[in-house]
Parts: sequence; structure tokens; C-alpha cells
Amino acid sequence: MNGVVRRDQRGFTLIELMIGMLLGLIILGGVLTIYSSVHHTSLIKQRLDSAQEAVRYGHYTISRLVHNADEFANGSDADTLVLGYPSSISNVDGCTGGAISGTTSTAFSTLNGRLRCDGNDIALGVDDIDFEYGIVNDSGNWQITAAADATSVKVTLTIQPHEDFAERDVTFIATMRNAILAKDNG
Repeated sequence: MNGVVRRDQRGFTLIELMIGMLLGLIILGGVLTIYSSVHHTSLIKQRLDSAQEAVRYGHYTISRLVHNADEFANGSDADTLVLGYPSSISNVDGCTGGAISGTTSTAFSTLNGRLRCDGNDIALGVDDIDFEYGIVNDSGNWQITAAADATSVKVTLTIQPHEDFAERDVTFIATMRNAILAKDNG
């Protein structure tokens, strides 16, 4: 074998190597683009799931505690909900896990994107919360009243799970069972 290259042992030419590298780079670029897109979509989905869970937990907790309250206590306004409970209350846990008594009050508000209850963060991703006090009349319509005369509260939670989405408002009405029973018996 004195320097003669057989045809079946020949390697790649420089042009073939460059074309192969270019095709490899194109494929690698496509894979990285797909990975980046999937990662971004996954991040958005996680934030949407977190926002949905915050709304669900906020709705559940506020509704449950309003249901067991007997008054919207002093300090209740458009930004803060303060609940007072009957002296006979038992076997009801507050928003932080401790038992509620008749001397307990519970306050809901927001601060820096967090839903707060009694000064503790209970859900992230809630940008704002608004309270409107009133009653649901016999026709099923909402009537605004002063907090002292109200038996229900309309709660609006504002969330923006990701900067790609507009803010969303979720509204629900929570009613005090004890106040309704007292009016029916009175």
C-alpha cells in the first residue's frame, strides 16, 4: 500500500463535512427552539395552575368562614373583610388552623400579590381583593347595604398569573348562615 487510496476506504471531503455540520446545527437549533417553547409553556401552565389553586383556596376559605360568622365586624370595608363569630361556635378551624371561638375575629386582605388572613399569607398570586356588602333579596338579586346590615359579601379576587395574560376577576358571594337564621327566626 504505497500511498494509493482504495475507493472503498476514502473518507469525507471537506465540503461533505461542512454540509453535515450545517445540517447538524440546523437540527440542534430546531431542538433548542422546541425545548425553549415547551419550557415556556410549562412555566405558564404552572403559574396558571397556581393562580387557579389560589382562587379555589381563597373561595373555599372565605366562604367557609363567612358561613360560620354572625357579623361583618368593625374594620370591614372594600379592601378588608373582618368576621365576628357567635359565642356558641365550636369545631370550626380558622384560616391558619387554630380553632375559632366567640372572641375570635378573622380578617382577610391582600398585600404584594398575596391573599392574607389574620396577617398570614394563605395564597399567592392574588393581586387584589374587593368586598361589597349586601343581601340577596327574595328575588335572588344582589342589593348593596352597609356592612353592619349585610348578611352576604360579594368577593372579587383579581389575579394575573403571567404577564402574557390580562388580569382576571373571579367573583363569588358568601352568605352568613347564622345571620340568615336569626332573620328567619326574628
